[in-house]
Amino acid sequence: MSTTEHFEQRRQLSDIQSQISKLTARFSRGSGPSPCDVLVRSVMCKVLATLHKSTPIAVAEQLFPYQRDIAQAIRTPGSVLKAVAPAMTTVAGWASELVTPTVLGVLPIIAPRSAYSQLSQLPATIRADLAGHGSVKVPTRAPSPTLAPPFVGEGQPIPIRQAAVANTALTRRKAAVISEFTGEMLNRSAVDIEQLIRDVMAFDASAAIDGVLLGSSAATAIAPAGILNGVTASAPTAGGSLAALAGDVRILAAAIEATGPLIAPTLIMSSTSALIVLLSLTGGIVLSVQDDGPQLAIVAAPSVPSKRLIMIDAASFASGEGDAPDFMTTTEALLHEDTAPLPIGTPGGVPGTDPNIVAAPARSLFQTNAIAVRMLTDCGWTMTRAGRVAFIDSVTW
Repeated sequence: MSTTEHFEQRRQLSDIQSQISKLTARFSRGSGPSPCDVLVRSVMCKVLATLHKSTPIAVAEQLFPYQRDIAQAIRTPGSVLKAVAPAMTTVAGWASELVTPTVLGVLPIIAPRSAYSQLSQLPATIRADLAGHGSVKVPTRAPSPTLAPPFVGEGQPIPIRQAAVANTALTRRKAAVISEFTGEMLNRSAVDIEQLIRDVMAFDASAAIDGVLLGSSAATAIAPAGILNGVTASAPTAGGSLAALAGDVRILAAAIEATGPLIAPTLIMSSTSALIVLLSLTGGIVLSVQDDGPQLAIVAAPSVPSKRLIMIDAASFASGEGDAPDFMTTTEALLHEDTAPLPIGTPGGVPGTDPNIVAAPARSLFQTNAIAVRMLTDCGWTMTRAGRVAFIDSVTW
């Protein structure tokens, strides 16, 4: 072999090694499926395994042979959840749960466009890890009265005022959502089934969680309070157009500022209202006077009534989730299809006199060739201070 040929081979080998290095770097940067993709595909494998009398792992090996994350998610759904960086507190039961590496939570992954997911992921909100905790105490400080001037004479004591520090309990609740599919809906290609499961589960989870979050019900032993609990609607600005929108924002901000400075103003509105706002204003989803100036975030969700505008101080919103979501599929259950489900059968009060109570409408999955996916997860939210939410109904713009 001549010197020239030897040099050419070495150059080609070097080029191949360079390409391999580039590919390795690309894959190491996380070019694989997103957490949502992994979670949805793991559920899809469970659905197909139930339909075809197989195992989810066998389905995953057939459909996604090079994606080990999916098999791991089938075994342990919590493995999909990402951890975020901690702060610096160590007191257990007080605030350490706020600063340990906190999981992202299954709801922001499976239903990222829900009002809950968008609100809980804003930088100003408080996130807690509820795994292994019945509740977490979230510390908060009430607005301080006017302090004395900070300037002091030489050798004079520095004025100080006792801070009004309190805490609010962020309690873990069990959230459960069931999505139904007919056999005909699932008689599609794998790609279509994946998108169908993604869309249906996102819609069902969003409707279920946001229905409670954006409501006005008080907290119970099984559900957190809606953020509008105890809040009276403010009057809308008349006249329509952009001026009415500006007037509504001013009214809501003033209502919240009555209980202290507005730190992280966030508007929650319907998707239609958000479209109107974005067509009227420039700057995208986050509007800012200057790069480091005050920002107004907009949370748009289809679960918000079309003529309702909500403002919340996101700095007073705390939320958290557990790290062990559970997904189960079945074709053999009997379901009461109602937003307030009852036991399938309840005995009457007096035998022979009071009739038995039968829940209706009910669906037999086996009889109707359908399959159900049940999601269980722990989550919770709370407002750390009162008076940090205001809303208007029947906006004119």
